[in-house]
Amino acid sequence: MPYSLVNIPNNNNIEQITKKQKNSCPVCNKKITFSEQSYCKCKCGNTYCSRHRYPGHDDSDNTHKCNYDHKLEHMEKLIKSNPVVKPNKLIS
Repeated sequence: MPYSLVNIPNNNNIEQITKKQKNSCPVCNKKITFSEQSYCKCKCGNTYCSRHRYPGHDDSDNTHKCNYDHKLEHMEKLIKSNPVVKPNKLIS
């Protein structure tokens, strides 16, 4: 007997797995394709359709309201990559 009952998932586990994998846009409830899942994931943690993938704080139709602070992230990245350069004092 190659299979045991331990290796076969029961129906409850299969239902839980399918419920977790809901692939629709939170804004318009459009079904998200497999290719959109890879490049339309926002840093706020949600996956959006190609129309709503860009973050924004306004009420336009082609953005989503994102709670993630992109400006702060880029400012911290700039501060880390560009340290302050101070020249040595000249002795006269």
